[in-house]
Amino acid sequence: AVVSTQSTGAEKGVEMYRYIEDVPLFIPDLGVDVYCMHGINQTTPFQFRYTPNSFPDKYPTTINGNGDGTVNLPSLQLCKGFKRLRDYRTVSGFLATHLEILQRDDVIDYLVGLLAGKRPDQGWDV
Repeated sequence: AVVSTQSTGAEKGVEMYRYIEDVPLFIPDLGVDVYCMHGINQTTPFQFRYTPNSFPDKYPTTINGNGDGTVNLPSLQLCKGFKRLRDYRTVSGFLATHLEILQRDDVIDYLVGLLAGKRPDQGWDV
């Protein structure tokens, strides 16, 4: 049996997808050195499940997973694929959410060191 998007209530999703279908999801070489640091072990939305014919008018069921409280871990880990990745770090525990991470002394020290020209791959570490 053929299922149309109209019979499933997904026509709005198809319409929304058409706006972004040609946008690359990942660009491996941004032309600059990349340093990734993000929080982990924070409850983070991972999936949104809609019941049949509920999209976009009703709220989905949210399935949580690991991440920084805003961005899920698989999305955060995409930075590991950058061609010019120079350092990758995760932060957990107190002040490890998406916005709180910038309030941590160790993160501030790391960023100040990078701005001062120090590089973790040259033996410098926080």
